[in-house]
Amino acid sequence: MHDYARSLDLTFYSTPSRTEKVNMTGILIKKSSIRVLGSYELGSYSLYSDRATDIRIETVTGDHLLVQNLYLPTSDKQLQAEIIRETQANFRHLKDQHPTLQLFYGGDLNHSIDDNTSSERTVRLAINELDNVSGTEDVAKWDRRISKHPTNVSYQNCRRIDRFHAPRNWRQRARCYKTYRHPVITTSHFVIILSLVLDNQSRVHVGKRRFVFPLRRILLPYANKAFRKIPTSLSINEAIFLITSEGLDYIKFMGTLRRMHPRLAAKMISDGRHISKGEYQDQATKAFFQHKRQDPTIYQKVTNAATGTEADDTLGMLEVATEYYRDLYKAPPQVPDSDLQQYLSPVTSQLNDFERATLNRPFTKEELLIAVKGMEKSAAPGADGVQLPVIEYLWESLGPILTREANNIMRTGNLPQNFKKVLITLIPKRGKEGDTDIANLRPISLTNTTLKIVSSAACRRLQKVLDKLIGPNQRGFIKGRFITHNTMEFFTMVRLLKERKDRDRPSYYQAILMADFTKAFDRISHQYINATLEKMELGTKMTGLLMSILKGQFGQIVMNNCGGDYFPLDCGTRQGNPLSPLLFNIALEPFLLHLKILEGVKLSYGDISLGQMQYHAFADDVNIYLSNLSDYQKTARCIKDFERVSNSLVSQSKSKLIGFYNGYSRKEQDILPYPQSYIGREDTQYLGIRLKGVDWSRFIKNLPFMTHKQGYRGLDTINKALGTNMFVSSKTVYKDLVQCMTAKELKKIDVSIQRMFQGIGADKLYARPKKGGFGVIELKVQLQGHRAKVLARTLGDDQSWYVKYMRAKMLHHVVKIFHQNPRANIRNSQGLDWADFLFEANGRYFENLEWTFTPNEIHYINAWKQLVKGSRITHPYTIASRARIEDVSAILSLRGIPSDSERKMLRTGIFKSQSKQRQEKKPPIMPGRFREICPEARPIKKWDKFWKALYKEEWIKRNELGAIHLFNIGSYVPQHDERPSRAAKCLLCLKEVTSDVFLQHIYNECAISQYWWNHLGFPRAMNLREMLAPEDTSFDNLRKLNWFVKIVRITYKGRRQSGNEGVTLPELSNRALRSAMRRVTPMGQ
Repeated sequence: MHDYARSLDLTFYSTPSRTEKVNMTGILIKKSSIRVLGSYELGSYSLYSDRATDIRIETVTGDHLLVQNLYLPTSDKQLQAEIIRETQANFRHLKDQHPTLQLFYGGDLNHSIDDNTSSERTVRLAINELDNVSGTEDVAKWDRRISKHPTNVSYQNCRRIDRFHAPRNWRQRARCYKTYRHPVITTSHFVIILSLVLDNQSRVHVGKRRFVFPLRRILLPYANKAFRKIPTSLSINEAIFLITSEGLDYIKFMGTLRRMHPRLAAKMISDGRHISKGEYQDQATKAFFQHKRQDPTIYQKVTNAATGTEADDTLGMLEVATEYYRDLYKAPPQVPDSDLQQYLSPVTSQLNDFERATLNRPFTKEELLIAVKGMEKSAAPGADGVQLPVIEYLWESLGPILTREANNIMRTGNLPQNFKKVLITLIPKRGKEGDTDIANLRPISLTNTTLKIVSSAACRRLQKVLDKLIGPNQRGFIKGRFITHNTMEFFTMVRLLKERKDRDRPSYYQAILMADFTKAFDRISHQYINATLEKMELGTKMTGLLMSILKGQFGQIVMNNCGGDYFPLDCGTRQGNPLSPLLFNIALEPFLLHLKILEGVKLSYGDISLGQMQYHAFADDVNIYLSNLSDYQKTARCIKDFERVSNSLVSQSKSKLIGFYNGYSRKEQDILPYPQSYIGREDTQYLGIRLKGVDWSRFIKNLPFMTHKQGYRGLDTINKALGTNMFVSSKTVYKDLVQCMTAKELKKIDVSIQRMFQGIGADKLYARPKKGGFGVIELKVQLQGHRAKVLARTLGDDQSWYVKYMRAKMLHHVVKIFHQNPRANIRNSQGLDWADFLFEANGRYFENLEWTFTPNEIHYINAWKQLVKGSRITHPYTIASRARIEDVSAILSLRGIPSDSERKMLRTGIFKSQSKQRQEKKPPIMPGRFREICPEARPIKKWDKFWKALYKEEWIKRNELGAIHLFNIGSYVPQHDERPSRAAKCLLCLKEVTSDVFLQHIYNECAISQYWWNHLGFPRAMNLREMLAPEDTSFDNLRKLNWFVKIVRITYKGRRQSGNEGVTLPELSNRALRSAMRRVTPMGQ
């Protein structure tokens, strides 16, 4: 190969194998155009050096790149995953030494990521993790046609198993990808050619990133330099100008410093670690989304299918997008005021004088600060580039200015210039990532942070009165209303309608219309919103404020870091502004009130009426319930009237009519022009849950891929724990209330989550952070509170049909148990109370639950039984003494009245955070084996004090001290010393050590460890007693300890891998020890 390479003026590289096996991989390089900086740097640590070759290069464009060619084994998928994980770990170590390093890898990977072969799940996940850590992606994402090219076309297999994975930010450089059969080499594989060039003549221009205020300017040591003074007499426009000037000065200063004194610049950046609590939380939040919020999409082509226009250069794409959104956001035709008032006539909910006065009172500086504290710290800034942490940092001087400006808007209805510009970025809709049609891109509005603060403060005021303005079956983004209420009601209602179809014989046309509003937030008319706000009598000042924010702005499309022309935003609400969802709710309410004329679906328990439902609404997800053709006609008229006055549009292709009779899809009607289907065969979703129910096996199986998708699987343990709670647990709770998991499924999902935290036991994983754990939610425990809370809802004033339905079932079961008759009629209640079911002391009403309840409802009841202690005893004589209510419907309308002791018990928060409550009762984590061999580490107070101190560093200040944390829970030692039974060799100093003192030796007595103690800045080597729950919890000491245990573990692990391969371990030289220190970063794990 070397001779062949030389004949072509190339250089051949192939990592020397550390075993007797021949390396099956190689890389050919043309040195005249590429500078080789290093070779075989990953292979020097690899156990599988016969299956990979790597070289580190610098391209002519200045890219610092690690190129790796892999040949993975054919059938051993677990070994494939192990090799990929090793690549990930080794690349991370190399990148620590070369921060600008990017990865480009590929080869014969012997698995496909284009299909779902179950045996390849583990290796697909490993590839996902490597891509997540290295910022790479399969180049097939750049061109959908690539995934159609198989690279292995043997008679048994025809899949794309030979692939390239390149840096995501290279997407715009891809110019050629093709496969072909080599004319000489006989193989079942195609040869792949991928050309990646920086084409200076490219029509796709990517501009410079826009100005965003550098947050390091408000951190130490830079924060010691005072900002320009911001006089409170300035306008908000002038104040923001001063702030942006300060940011630009910092950028220029650091640019000059990097050129003239690069080491000093690097030191200043590394020393700026003392960040405020809010800033650390901001950084953590951004970390969760590191994969979702990756480099902005580089658009290669944009089309407008409606007009037939397309463009493949940045300027042309901006013109296509700008014209599309200019047309979308243009003012719709004016509707006569008389027509609007007539349409709004059903709106009768109005505020009283006190509520209106509260809404319209002037803003205060303190009120706006509360809004600041409640906003997301990591939100992208608007056109001025100033983020929320900067506003908060400068609040003392900026707060009075913003307060005055907010009150000026409320008084005059005029926006300051700084509030008027809105950047509109475009992101592909889910499932439409490769589509070029502009209609399949979602607009996200980036408004300036100062305006979002005012909007957020207005939102807080509106939330206090929305219960009076919005009907109970519209629940999106309203405080105290929950999406789970919609889903539980919907799926229960569907089940009841299916069960009663044969008995009640409803109309063949009984159906659900799932209405899909086209560009719902973007189309809504400003004239219509204004008329609705006035009809609800919010007050002139609040109405003026809301309308000025809607009407006074101009948008600019940003694509490939380039901006188009500004255009007026004369309709729609801004997605990204906190007010947007609430204004949409208000605008939708009159339409929902018009639907009250429908017969809808009548719900009952036996012959007891529970009410009727005409609709469910959550944001722009609107379900309309139809009883017969008369309802079809009324609904068609309601939709037509709403579209006319509001400029909304219900999609004829995406909306669905779902019927309850087989053959409904073929039933002809020309009233509602939407696709029809039978519910038994419909596989659509309602609010993210399939109509066919939750497939828990599939959900659990895909958990690892969910962590990759959310972008936190590759993070440190603490952020991974937070991400698990945020994404996995929340989704699980949401779905479980609709279809409760069995005990077996619950155990399986908890075990699946535990597997994502290798090396950490369940007790430590679930323990509270202040006690040394990671606070991961134990779902088996947590879900009990959520399930039991479903029944607690029946004790309140809620008069929804669902609450009455649950009360009816509880009352009926009490009657059945009381009469010992599973067929007893609910009307034989004879003074019985449905609330007796919940509070019966001897638990007799929890017997034979299958007589009355569904499996899901039994899960709710069992959870209640675990958490709530009954205190009532119902004897016939006590029942006889009660006032009798013969009307069962009246009984179901009465709220439950707990006794004083029952009420006190319910107020203790027994349904909230069950997993947390259980863990709070447990002692702090204390590593068992360490405490056995080190008696001084046994006092519980020592550990309690240490974990609280470490909590402040890790969770509050967000310092990554994962190594010392894991060391102190006993799961970060290089060799687990279980029992003193035999001699062992220390792989650092190569001395024989008895196993009973192995840990003391490796950390305290080993000559190699002594070297590191001396060179890491410690006055002396610490003994094991001092390392465990150390008294000195200063950041400097914890950082050095973290560094030390990382060096010991990583070095020892590398030596053990070499020994396992049969390599004779040399003594570690001082040079090797210094290299180990340089290779390991002080922070992290």
